[in-house]
Order: sequence, then C-alpha cells, then structure tokens
Amino acid sequence: AALRLVLPQERAKSRITRQLAEKREAIIRARETASVKTRTQLEQEIETLQGVVDDFVMGQTRAANLAFEVSRMSRDMKLDAFTLANTDKDGFVKVSSSSEILAKPVNLSFNTSFNTFAAFLNALERYRPAIFADTFRIVRVPGEGGSHQVNMKLFVLVSNHADDGPGVTSSAKLGASQ
Repeated sequence: AALRLVLPQERAKSRITRQLAEKREAIIRARETASVKTRTQLEQEIETLQGVVDDFVMGQTRAANLAFEVSRMSRDMKLDAFTLANTDKDGFVKVSSSSEILAKPVNLSFNTSFNTFAAFLNALERYRPAIFADTFRIVRVPGEGGSHQVNMKLFVLVSNHADDGPGVTSSAKLGASQ
C-alpha cells in the first residue's frame, strides 16, 4: 500500500525534475540569444559610429596627401596665385581634450572672384573626410575688376594612430571586445 502512495510522487518528482531541466536549458538559450542580439546591436552601432568618424577624421597617410587634394581642387576651380603651406613644422598639432585625434593645419592664399571663393569654400565643406575652414580673410583687390585676395587657414582632423586600412579607427580602438 505504501508503494502505491510513493509511486505517484516519484512520477511527479521525475516530471518536475525534467521540467526544471527544460526550463534551465531554455534560460541558458535565452541568455545566449540575448547575448548574440546584444553583440549584433553593439557591432551595428560601432559600424554606424565608425561611419561618422570616417566623415570627420582621416588617416595619417591621407592627411599627408591633403596638400595635393586641395591643390587639385584649386586647379579645378581655376584659382589664381594659389599658394599652400603647412602652419606647423611637424605637420600636426594636438587637439585639446583628445589623445586620439590630431589636427593638420594648412594656410592657403589665392586670388579669385567672390562667387568662385564661395564655390571653393562649399567644395571644401563637402569634402570627406571634412576639411574645416578655421579662419579666412577676403579683401577686394583694387583695380582688378572683381578679384579678391583670399587668405584661409584650414585644418583636418587626423587619427593619432597608424592607418589600419579604409577606416581610421578600428572597432577595437573604439572599445569593442570580441
């Protein structure tokens, strides 16, 4: 008679133990799935942020070619008496509050009409990675029929790391861990 009382309880205990094991496995799978989803979301966010960084910060190799790019733009716009010079003897200056980014300053001087100057400034602003016009001075040249003397100080933001390829900053440098 005691066996008839214990047997249903053993079956119930066995069923509950099996259900508990299934629930534990479900919890483990849910955690793994959440971890994969979280990692995927973080990787997508890092990729988006990397795109923003690439819009504003260039690698050191590309920064070294900046003078050629700006000179090409000036030839395309047919700017007269164009001169370009780096303003810092080392080529880069520190950006306050950042050890990851440097600035490369460049001075320009040229003659052009006001409309061409505005078009050139617009071309600089649309360039990617961004070229920033820090300051400029434009003065009408007397007797030159609408010609203006322009002096500009430009700068670009440059990664303080050796170039890693197309992107300036790798995801590991942005703080992601695999």
